[in-house]
Amino acid sequence: MIEKEKEYRAALYCRLSSDDAYLGESGSIKTQRALLTQYCKENNIPVYDVYTDDGFSGTNFERPAFKRMLNDLESHKANLVIVKDLSRFGREYAQMGMYIENDFEDWNIRFISIGENIDTLNGTDEILMPITNVINSQYAKECSRKQNRHTELWRKKESLSAAERRSVT
Repeated sequence: MIEKEKEYRAALYCRLSSDDAYLGESGSIKTQRALLTQYCKENNIPVYDVYTDDGFSGTNFERPAFKRMLNDLESHKANLVIVKDLSRFGREYAQMGMYIENDFEDWNIRFISIGENIDTLNGTDEILMPITNVINSQYAKECSRKQNRHTELWRKKESLSAAERRSVT
């Protein structure tokens, strides 16, 4: 369990992958930033920086702003990470658990996910967070599988002759 700090300096993390474009305005970077900033205002939490990875998948953590945030956290420039929901942090459950439950705890970094009402200052929910992370991970895998199938079908259709295409449509 992390120790309560006298003052928090928040790292606000926003992410939107090209696969999440269907989320529209409700999932946009602009909306995430506004929500996180408002949360900090309402809770009197100073914002150290906003880290934005626009167009990056959550299935891995090779994201420039995410890496910059980790460096700032490890060097104690910020001591609190706030995200709109767990899926914005990432969609790979094992690595997410490593960051949130191991690295952040070792560095005494508080983690808040507004959407799931998770705050590691109150301890991590041993059921909710892992299950949510697994669901987010499976969602990403399913989207990838559907996209691959769609691409395969499109390629097959493109390889048909014009006469064959007319008979398919």
